[in-house]
Amino acid sequence: MNKPNSRPSGSIFLWYLLIVLPWFAEYLQHGRWPDAPSALLVEAGLSVLIGAGVYLWIDGRKRIVRCEEEIERLSRTDALTMLGHPRALEEALVREIARSRRMERPLSCIFFDLDNFKKINERFGYDTGNSVLQIVGKTVRSAIRQGVDTAFRYGGDEFVVILPEAEKAMARAIAGRLQRAIAGLRPPAIPIKTLEVSLTVAQLRPDQIAMDLLNLVDKTAHLAKVRAKNTIFDAEELERELSV
Repeated sequence: MNKPNSRPSGSIFLWYLLIVLPWFAEYLQHGRWPDAPSALLVEAGLSVLIGAGVYLWIDGRKRIVRCEEEIERLSRTDALTMLGHPRALEEALVREIARSRRMERPLSCIFFDLDNFKKINERFGYDTGNSVLQIVGKTVRSAIRQGVDTAFRYGGDEFVVILPEAEKAMARAIAGRLQRAIAGLRPPAIPIKTLEVSLTVAQLRPDQIAMDLLNLVDKTAHLAKVRAKNTIFDAEELERELSV
């Protein structure tokens, strides 16, 4: 969480002026200063206290709002990989599908998981497996289009990337970039040559809702794992094979 800025902002001076000026305006309107100079000091002091109190209340409310926003953000973030939390995936997909149809623009997604990740956990332990997932999460964040795509941890070693403004060809290209980036990792805790991933890509069809698209890539990914590991598959092609 970002540390709140403790330095007073210019707004305190604005509040000070808004409260102090009416006191001085009254004196100027009557064309004279108070008979007792101490009265001016007392009233100016009171205005400063009131202004500071108002400022501190507003600043406190801003801090509370920032904290609430940060808590909300963390609740949507997977603590291990720092990717989107599974709970936030469907909501994000519904939002992007609505935008895609409103703007008449393409939308695709990628489903992928690590090949033989279970063996890593069994051989080296779950702490090592978690460290691998952390490295993968960081790699995914750097491999996708910054500010455009959104990546989520779907569960275990499974991940989903939502690709706005992307047709299937672009989805395959980004999937290839993910595949190469993860293959290039050399986690120091595990003495294996490379990490490998199986990926499935799909483009949104007019008849699909969020869960349809998500279920498609999830279901066909399991067939992809049987077919060949460390490969990029087209979800629709796999779906047609399942329906035969």
